[in-house]
Amino acid sequence: MIYNNNGTTLVLSDDGSRIISLVHGEREFLAEGNERPVFTLKLIRNYGEKRYLSAADARTVEFRREGDALRLVYSGIKDTEICAEVLVTPYGVCGFAWKISLSGLGDTVLESVELPGFSVPDDLCGSGGDGVILWPALEGQLVEDAALREHADWFRYHEIGEQSRGYCGYYPGPCPMQFMAYISGGEGLYFAAHDASHNPKTMEFYRTGSGIALETRLFANGATGSFDMNYEVVTDIFSGDWHDAAELYRSWMSDNCIMPPKLSENKRIPDWYFDSPVVVCYPIKGTVDTGDMSLNEYYPYSNILPHVDRFSEKTGSRIMALPMHWEGTAPWAPPYVWPPFGGEEQFRDFVAALHSKGNLAGVYCSGIGWTTYSYLNPELDISDRYDERLISKNFFGKITQSKVLGPPIRQGYDMCPYDSRVAEIVAREVSSIAAAGVDYAQYFDQNLGGESCFCYAKDHGHPEAPGVWQNEAMKRIFSRVYEELDKLGKKLIIGCEGAASEPFIGYLPFNDLRFNIGYKMTKPVPAYSYVFHEYLNNFMGNQNCVHLFVDLDKSPDNLLFRLAYAFAAGDMFTLTLCGGGRISWAWTTPWDVTPPEEEPVFELIKNLNGWRRAYRDYLALGKMVKPTELDASGEYVLHLKDGGKLVYPPLITTRWQSADGSERQLIVNHSQKPVLCCVNCSTVYDTPDSIGRPCQSQTAIEITIPPLSAVAVD
Repeated sequence: MIYNNNGTTLVLSDDGSRIISLVHGEREFLAEGNERPVFTLKLIRNYGEKRYLSAADARTVEFRREGDALRLVYSGIKDTEICAEVLVTPYGVCGFAWKISLSGLGDTVLESVELPGFSVPDDLCGSGGDGVILWPALEGQLVEDAALREHADWFRYHEIGEQSRGYCGYYPGPCPMQFMAYISGGEGLYFAAHDASHNPKTMEFYRTGSGIALETRLFANGATGSFDMNYEVVTDIFSGDWHDAAELYRSWMSDNCIMPPKLSENKRIPDWYFDSPVVVCYPIKGTVDTGDMSLNEYYPYSNILPHVDRFSEKTGSRIMALPMHWEGTAPWAPPYVWPPFGGEEQFRDFVAALHSKGNLAGVYCSGIGWTTYSYLNPELDISDRYDERLISKNFFGKITQSKVLGPPIRQGYDMCPYDSRVAEIVAREVSSIAAAGVDYAQYFDQNLGGESCFCYAKDHGHPEAPGVWQNEAMKRIFSRVYEELDKLGKKLIIGCEGAASEPFIGYLPFNDLRFNIGYKMTKPVPAYSYVFHEYLNNFMGNQNCVHLFVDLDKSPDNLLFRLAYAFAAGDMFTLTLCGGGRISWAWTTPWDVTPPEEEPVFELIKNLNGWRRAYRDYLALGKMVKPTELDASGEYVLHLKDGGKLVYPPLITTRWQSADGSERQLIVNHSQKPVLCCVNCSTVYDTPDSIGRPCQSQTAIEITIPPLSAVAVD
């Protein structure tokens, strides 16, 4: 079966079970011999019974032309009464839109449906080609070698279900966006769920026998009887790079989604947000996440204050002190955190002392899990408050140990967000934090992107399978928190680990990004900022795992590179501490590892924060646009511990547009030597307060970017 749209040809196998070709012009975008069916259904029944059916299981397939559309009717799928109708329609100039409807499900629960199924060629850089895949997890990652994922321990592809596995392609969660792209030779295949209802789904990739599968799998909210997909999955052709794919999604989102207020209009955002504070992370017990939790040199809380003063002076910035292991229960022991270790009085005094010099206080928490045993504080006992009705049940209808954060930190369960008592617990804990004067609470650490874990309970009142009900439940929790904060008259804001997923960005305006997690198998790019920056700014996060992925000896300037990358992405800075008030490479880096040189770090932050404050209309309130290309000789190599390396241009650049339509492109030099580049521009701004020097040349001009600083052009 052949179906065309303005130069793009879609070819289905004779039996309608597979997509065997997607050609635009002379370019084939599918892997030869694609073996994946057009659709795959996952059905569940009677706790523990699951079944997979696909287009290949249909006894009969009918092709119908309906005007410009193509309808595929799959009847008698295996031994069931299920009938599937796939509607393919023209999209845009030369793309296709896909939807599916099902009948005959009976009392069987539809857990998920994948549509459409296909693989793209494995001609990525790691296989000798020039292709990449834009993966929207972890704020945006370029996959240059799909094979690396298979050797990446807990990053390996798994079918998503039952419980969260942490960083993966689950949306809305650690994957905060609903689009992907395969790009090769300057041409791309845009693959997106244009879903304004934000149904939970996957945006995943993995190697197959023929190529690399791009997967979007909808979790169907426990549908029985019949099912109609309420959005389109789009496959479209474009020219360019990842910026162009992000532009396609942002344009659709802006026209079709109900968005929260932009930052310039959001009355909940506190004033300090636009001062670009530097977040400083450190523990008051132990040195890393696990092991000995003896009090360290940063307790009592006031012990950090001299270091805060020094950091503020050196960086010319306000500091947000963000302690870890401060909870009165145990480190990382959700859901209860209050009162703080050592009592409320000294904690309040600590917050007041920070505020007295214009600095800020934040806290890490641990999300909506339930702790049954803490390895870090074995005396913790919250069993008197335990209620099984608050706990998620897995696919088999059982309560099992959480996989979000387990031994050697804690044992426990995942809480189901549907019960209103969960919202009350969270609201009460955050209200106590706010009453002490704290400015920011990352309460939803471990709820990556604001996600909740799946719950299949039949007795909770929600559908007995994953679905959009989870999003609404999490929104109720966030809303309940802000109701209590409004009663207190507090402008504390809450956040999560990772970037807030699209349906949650109006509730979680400041988050711990950790783009560096991608270094294990991909190359981070600021696709998230490209799409959402007008609605929220984030901080670069505690950068956990850097020492596990990056060869610190071969890349001694990697912290400078990561700071510059965060700035160029529009994010605020983070510093983590080891002993003696010294800057560390990242959170969980052992304190006996030689730390980075501090003075260049301070200089870079001071210089770049000057730009960020002066260019507020662009870097805080503006939106990212595709930058003008730079020509600069040399490269920056980030050496990895597994022997691999990530190769970047010597300068980092992004371009920003303010609300009035004017644009500035920032060119950042993270090295300690000046770097020369060529760029087409009309004006050069050498300093944040420069009025600019005009460029009369019609060709690219040479600009020297000072060390540890930036230059702007338009």
